[in-house]
Amino acid sequence: CYRPLVEALSAFPNLRFSLHYSGPLLQFIEKKHPENLELLHVMTSRGQVEWIGGGFYEPILPAIPARDAVGQILKMRDWIADRFNFDIRGLWLTERVWEPGLPTILQEAGIEFTMLDDTHFLSAGVHPHDMLGYYRTEDNGHGVDVFPIDWSLRKLIPFHSLDETFGYFWELKERAPGQSRSVTLGDDGEKFGVWPGTHKH
Repeated sequence: CYRPLVEALSAFPNLRFSLHYSGPLLQFIEKKHPENLELLHVMTSRGQVEWIGGGFYEPILPAIPARDAVGQILKMRDWIADRFNFDIRGLWLTERVWEPGLPTILQEAGIEFTMLDDTHFLSAGVHPHDMLGYYRTEDNGHGVDVFPIDWSLRKLIPFHSLDETFGYFWELKERAPGQSRSVTLGDDGEKFGVWPGTHKH
């Protein structure tokens, strides 16, 4: 179900994106659909795909012992490095579950950044207009960069028209005129062709 999106993106080599699959899904694809990994290898080699790691078996990291969390992140790093010759720097948090001690675990595993729902930032007092770019957080001197995932983009893409989506980008541009800012979208690949009503999009 992930191949249609990857094939569509492969037709635009200059369009760069980040990609995360769970370890069991990668193992399944390697066993049952190795041609998909070949396509991803080509896209990675040309610099189109940035792999995002995670706990190999997709655990809620704060719910397992720290040593196990580090071990699972390293297992994923090794798997991706072996198959794609890519050194993971970013991490996808399962269900975006955050705990303030995670920077220590992430840094120990060599992770430099992650993504969280923007509700985490809003709850911490960040103004909605300050959600562009990223923030740095730390635990006992161990730091990690955190990108807010824009909830409005998750609702727009792929369910609304391109005009509405581009209109939202223009709105974001107006929030910080003259500045170079980024907006983050992190979402499920199944939404792009598998969820009901998304195939035509």
